[in-house]
Amino acid sequence: MYQIDINALLASKWKWPAAIIIVVMTLLACIYAFTFFQPSAIYSKQLTLRYQFEVRNSTNENLSSVALSIFAPLKKTQYQRVDGITASHEFDVSSDNFGQQKLIFNGVSLPPHGADVITITLAVAIQKEGNPKITFVAGDALFDAEHVDLDASSVALTSLALAKNDGINPLSIYRWLNTNITSVDFLPEDRGADYALTYLRGDCTEFMYAFLALSRFNGIPSWGYAGFVVDESETILRSAAYHNWNEFYSEGGWHLADAQRQQFRTSEKIYLAFRVIGLTDGLTSSSSHRYISHDPRIAVRML
Repeated sequence: MYQIDINALLASKWKWPAAIIIVVMTLLACIYAFTFFQPSAIYSKQLTLRYQFEVRNSTNENLSSVALSIFAPLKKTQYQRVDGITASHEFDVSSDNFGQQKLIFNGVSLPPHGADVITITLAVAIQKEGNPKITFVAGDALFDAEHVDLDASSVALTSLALAKNDGINPLSIYRWLNTNITSVDFLPEDRGADYALTYLRGDCTEFMYAFLALSRFNGIPSWGYAGFVVDESETILRSAAYHNWNEFYSEGGWHLADAQRQQFRTSEKIYLAFRVIGLTDGLTSSSSHRYISHDPRIAVRML
């Protein structure tokens, strides 16, 4: 193996360039060691989960190659890692830079007024308290976005009230929302942060957008999420378990905040994220969407 005589190199007329080379080589070695030899993220629970969609032909015609896209969990966050996805029908995967995934089904065939069921099976690793080694910091975590409503007067006025009372931090925002916003049954359309802070009511989606707005307005990086909240013993993802919540960045990591369900930083439940809400780009759509279909001839529902 070729070796560099460090002493000879330093004694030569190339003394200072040689010293610089040695420093650079040392730094590169440290970076290599940190990158490849640090302990990997730990996920304490391995789960196998299934979810299903019924696809029904609403016409009296034979339908072939029906197109349908179904959302899958985020590839990897500090709370979850998707190790495998299988399905009862062939599919392709589309994803973005945030790890959001769509399963694209193009080969579903349906007889007149007939139906078929698509079953998706997930192998997922879970860590309920989060992995500090997984970072997810991006500029979008402070930007305005649809329904975040950073320019709304209700966001500024609520922030002013918070500053006068408990000060502004993730916990004070969480407590204010939990105390002042009335939780209501499912609203069919996303209303956003301004609606929640003006009328002091909303479902999980409005709680999520209000937390996003108050956090980002006051310089606290935060995301909204859409997905499922389940017990460890559950194996089937049901429509009723679909939910919206938040994560905020503090003390070097991302932490859970679910003001509607009164969960802050930790929870006994499993929060399985399928969508990132509050993006300025990516696979954006309504926070309640679990699938996308543009074919008026079919009806789709989650079982």
